[in-house]
Amino acid sequence: MPSTASETALARLRLKFCNETNNCTIILKEVGTGTEKRLVYQMKAQKNVRVLGLFKAKMNVEVNVDAETGKVISEHKPWWASISVNTIKEDIKK
Repeated sequence: MPSTASETALARLRLKFCNETNNCTIILKEVGTGTEKRLVYQMKAQKNVRVLGLFKAKMNVEVNVDAETGKVISEHKPWWASISVNTIKEDIKK
């Protein structure tokens, strides 16, 4: 299941890979309170983007994927993520 969860998170974040070059980490952790606890894979990464297609920026993104079902539970991006685009350089690096 870890490979399915990481593939889901990578697709959701629109990343090709997860390694040190984009400060990407995958952590298995328990979230929730009381009887509502569950295991999730938390993936954090830093993406190189262009805001409005003009200004270079680094965007920190985070996705939580349910360890049992492989579904995305939550996704956190900066407020300006909707007006930014991925850089081509990010897709080429490996």
